[in-house]
Amino acid sequence: MKKTAWVVLSLISLSTYAQKTEGVLTYTQKTNLKSRFQNMDPAMQARMPENITRQYQLAFTPQEALYEPAAVIEEGNGFGGGGPMGGPMRFGGSSSIVYTQIAEKKRTEARDIFGEKYRVLDTLVNQRWKLGKETRTIKGFVCQKASFTDTMRVQQIMMGPGGPPAGENQQPMLRTVVAWYAPEIPVSIGPEKYSGLPGLILEVDVNNGESLYTVSEMEWRKPKSSELKAPKGGKAVTEKEVREIMMKRMEEMRKNGGGMRMRPGN
Repeated sequence: MKKTAWVVLSLISLSTYAQKTEGVLTYTQKTNLKSRFQNMDPAMQARMPENITRQYQLAFTPQEALYEPAAVIEEGNGFGGGGPMGGPMRFGGSSSIVYTQIAEKKRTEARDIFGEKYRVLDTLVNQRWKLGKETRTIKGFVCQKASFTDTMRVQQIMMGPGGPPAGENQQPMLRTVVAWYAPEIPVSIGPEKYSGLPGLILEVDVNNGESLYTVSEMEWRKPKSSELKAPKGGKAVTEKEVREIMMKRMEEMRKNGGGMRMRPGN
């Protein structure tokens, strides 16, 4: 009888461990807009909410993952009168859908750029993580710290026509990213496009709270096929081509008299 009970407990333990390589997680992202757009015109800054909170779903297996928006918890209505291209201004977070082929280190991203749909085909970003010794517990998992610092190019579009063309007024901006990953969950993936660590990333802090991704719900089950579908539709482009398209759109904004400080999403 004791032997039978031990076998049952062992099987339950093995089953529980096996589930740790696939599941469906919910991440809550809180973006501090005042910090992110701190160099924006004060009058414009005063009309935006201080923070925005959104939720995203990450469905994953050892082979693939899909990260997509789940809900907007708190968001302002944007600037009155709409954005510079005629639509409402939205801040923080991303509406992109990111599909990752983990072993192949490839990603497919559905992205909306000024109302036009694109499908970005590229390899995973090579983030130069530095592994630390600090640990903390998140949702019952002992996580280890990792970080990296890089420089982004920030495009400053001048308000009104007559300013320098887009691409000629870029400024470097330092970005510091701190992540907490769980070695107990041996899947090299995380929220947004953060990946490349020896364990699932459960939290990401960009620029000391400017943008914070935290896992809020965890379901240890095999994702449905509908939760792991690669994005389809939209014009297929590379990341380089997307940047060129954005520069073109920003130049149009400059000529039309609209402008703001812009940078890639975290």
